[in-house]
Amino acid sequence: MSMLAVGTALLAFLGSISKGAAPPDTTETERPRTLRAHRAPSPPSIDGRLNETAWTGASVAQGFRQLRPNEGKEASQRTEVRILYGRDALYVGATMYDERPERIQDRLTRRDQLNQADWFSVSIDSYFDRQTARTFAVNAAGVQRDGVVRGGGANPVTASWDGIWRSAVRQTAQGWIAELRIPYDMLRFSSVERQTWGIQFRRRIPRTGEVLEWPLVPSAERGASLVAGYGRLTELRDLNPDRRLQVTPYTLGRLRSQEQSEDPVRTNLRSTVDVGGHFEVGVGAAGATLQGTINPDFGQVESDPSVLNLTAFETFFDEKRPFFLDGTDVFDFSLGFRSELLYTRRIGANAPVIGALKLTGRSDQDLLYGGMVATTGRDFEPGRYYGVGHLQKQVGPISTVGGMVTAYSGPLSDRTGRRRSLAGGLNWDLRFADNTGQVNGYVSGTHRRGTGSPIAGVAMNAEVGRVRSNWNFNVGFRLRDDDFDPNDLGRLRANNFFRVSSFHTYQFNGGQPVGPFRSLSGNFNVDHSWSYQTRRSLGLFTFQKIDALTENFRPVGLRLEGDYVFGGVDQFETRGLWPRARPARGTGTLSLGTDTRRAWQLTANLSGTARTDGGRAWSAGLDAEWNVASRLKLSGSLSYRQELGVVEWAANETFVRRGPDQWAIGSESASPSALGPDALRPLGRGTDQLAAALSGVSTAGTSIGGQPTYYAPVYGRRDTERLNLTLRSNVALTKDLSFEFFGQLFGARGRYRDFQILSDRDDLNSFDAYPKRHDFARSSFIANAVLRWEFRPGSELFVVWSQDRRLRRTEPFFRDRRSSSPYNRPAGRRLTDAFRDVPRNAFIVKLRYTIR
Repeated sequence: MSMLAVGTALLAFLGSISKGAAPPDTTETERPRTLRAHRAPSPPSIDGRLNETAWTGASVAQGFRQLRPNEGKEASQRTEVRILYGRDALYVGATMYDERPERIQDRLTRRDQLNQADWFSVSIDSYFDRQTARTFAVNAAGVQRDGVVRGGGANPVTASWDGIWRSAVRQTAQGWIAELRIPYDMLRFSSVERQTWGIQFRRRIPRTGEVLEWPLVPSAERGASLVAGYGRLTELRDLNPDRRLQVTPYTLGRLRSQEQSEDPVRTNLRSTVDVGGHFEVGVGAAGATLQGTINPDFGQVESDPSVLNLTAFETFFDEKRPFFLDGTDVFDFSLGFRSELLYTRRIGANAPVIGALKLTGRSDQDLLYGGMVATTGRDFEPGRYYGVGHLQKQVGPISTVGGMVTAYSGPLSDRTGRRRSLAGGLNWDLRFADNTGQVNGYVSGTHRRGTGSPIAGVAMNAEVGRVRSNWNFNVGFRLRDDDFDPNDLGRLRANNFFRVSSFHTYQFNGGQPVGPFRSLSGNFNVDHSWSYQTRRSLGLFTFQKIDALTENFRPVGLRLEGDYVFGGVDQFETRGLWPRARPARGTGTLSLGTDTRRAWQLTANLSGTARTDGGRAWSAGLDAEWNVASRLKLSGSLSYRQELGVVEWAANETFVRRGPDQWAIGSESASPSALGPDALRPLGRGTDQLAAALSGVSTAGTSIGGQPTYYAPVYGRRDTERLNLTLRSNVALTKDLSFEFFGQLFGARGRYRDFQILSDRDDLNSFDAYPKRHDFARSSFIANAVLRWEFRPGSELFVVWSQDRRLRRTEPFFRDRRSSSPYNRPAGRRLTDAFRDVPRNAFIVKLRYTIR
């Protein structure tokens, strides 16, 4: 724990020397803010005028405070917000006064995209559980954005949820006005006669860099729960909304074209038409919702990006399908480090989704519940079944205790039987000392059954810490045994470890200016892991991070991290064989950004890594965003990374000893059980070197042609390069009609040299005569062009063109059949290789119509 002491001392020293203005008086932010809702005798017109009598008599929320750039200070511009409620909707009227109305930024963009414009938003915790809220935002050009607020941290808003609501904006000589109508069926609340909801308003003024809130939730408290700091909306009475019923049929036409590689003049064309639908209906109490879909609309507008994954672990991509995105907060069971019991992209990964049902809600006894079932199969023949259920009980003002279970049934990979699996667990988040202290964790188990004996695994986590202060911390213990595996319906990168960790965050000077900085914060983390199975050390990892905002609104970041600082082994690098002792590694990253108030912004970062095996790496990146005009936004990123001389895994090879000086190697990099006598190639040289390298390795237990075999990992010094260029443009013709283009050009190459055999976890023995080569080159080009028209709330027309080109040169081959290495291709050719591939084009027209 010496690293913990060093990091703690570092943060304490920096905090002691920080100088700046004293923190503001927090009396107002500590006291709950209350706003009374007034009943509207008749529905107001949504026209951005607020000229009805009901608005005049409504209570006013005012006295907004700055979250940024000067936390706690009064806003430079006045804001007033009023709330009315009627029989079927809540009404929000906001007046944003501005001393310079001609400088109000009213830039258009696609719906749900946050741009460099003046924005107003309201977030509503209608369950009043102090944990989850739905947010509704509109900018000065009338563009809508909505989502779900959950938890805390830097970015607690998930914009995946789409509601159907109305808004209108109007600019005046005094500023601008936003008027919102939010139907009750876009919210979820209990059935009690008299309601109190949580509420928060937010205003963004980009030219001054201000983010204003009512009530202000200080940044020191946001990690505990942003929603817990909301104000209270009172005097909501006799809310009896109509039963929710929403039906969304869709139709999709797709035309795919692909040139024939053997005859480029000819093109294969294939057209398909899909018809399906989605429904949503209120069930029982006001908070329960049943959703169902048949042949669901899962047309993914934008392709997953290309990546280079040289690790032993699966690449996970974000969920983008509407049905599974809605209600993700109800099915949340995190296992930490982006691992979860439910990863909905498993559903439909192997076959199309036939149908799915989902029930979510919350009882008057503060019990949150959710259940979902789905089936997939080709030609509407069910082959795989998925199910998930989740319960969560609120205990006290903000603490929760919950449980979740998932189930899967599907064919084995060889189609000889079926695999069935269950995964589940209990989790808790207990708060004490006025939400300052936290005890959280989970216990989870998995059970899988196939053709052999069932396999059961267990995992657990326990943490305790402080979460509502300028100096927050937690210490934790995490365990996963070697049989814990929820990946049939969840996602998990690694098991077979237990870990102790400590994480600290510090906000200097209470969020007030520090020397040349408007704000300064730091993080320090250290954790040490051991193998659950063997108790061997898996290494100590630590990082320190400083984030700052300068006086001229330029963000600066510095990150230092170390891995395997005092040694340790990697259990998974050899893909199933024995572990390897990893070299220590240190990395430093510096990032710099331009003035965040400008219409154009650049962020540059530079990183360098050094390793004790002599390897090194560096990377550089540049992100750009330019609001060219009120209707056009351009953005892009360019990144480059290079590794030189890092000793890494290349392949697991089968070696066969045919005599004292006679050896053979598998023609493929495969285990002995997957090879036969005809799949061996004799080694013409280096047999003495190979015999010495394998002298300490046990035979594989499987013979080929009666001859002893060895199965061992082969390593090499690896050099890699990767270049990624991404461009995006958005043209907003109106607030409901937009055109967007996305393009990614990706290139990577790698080579291995100075081959070695790993004979045990600590010893790598040279094998210069290794007859294979694992050089590779990859190039891809992905493009999407999307015309989107929301011709009425919740109803959309998409016209999409997409193209996908990918060229991979990765096959290992023997030196005696050697040709030019793909690694040595000229740089220009590597970037244009993708355009040598046969393009796969898709043209899609999708119509979705919502009936309410």
